[in-house]
Amino acid sequence: MFFIITAVALLIPYVTVQGSHSTLSQSGIEGLKKLSTKYNSNLNWNEDLAKKASEWMTKKAPVKAGVTYRGKRCIPKTEDKEPATDMIISTFAESFEKEGKKIAAVGGGLYGCSGFVDRRGKKRSCIYVGCLFSKLADRRFI
Repeated sequence: MFFIITAVALLIPYVTVQGSHSTLSQSGIEGLKKLSTKYNSNLNWNEDLAKKASEWMTKKAPVKAGVTYRGKRCIPKTEDKEPATDMIISTFAESFEKEGKKIAAVGGGLYGCSGFVDRRGKKRSCIYVGCLFSKLADRRFI
């Protein structure tokens, strides 16, 4: 009986945190793709890296990649709508630019991005995004 109570007590916070954010829409992912390819047009999208980026962000899983990018921006609840391509680009352009040289150095490579919106705040929602980049020659990251 003690085991069941303990298990339920530990499970409730985990389920609450998992349900408190929504995955970034396809339009939001398109914004991340455009930002990434702005600095390196030789990149190819990789779904496995996108999944790893999601795990890296939501589960704090360790990840190996040639270049990593992680960003967070919070917006007032009054503007709280599903982040679309243009919103993602304008919101994260400046911080992406700081990583531009590293992204360009990947050369012909693979990349994957993911993100989510945390709406738990009373006055604002936060958008979290992450991208992983690896050189084609370096398959150990995939």
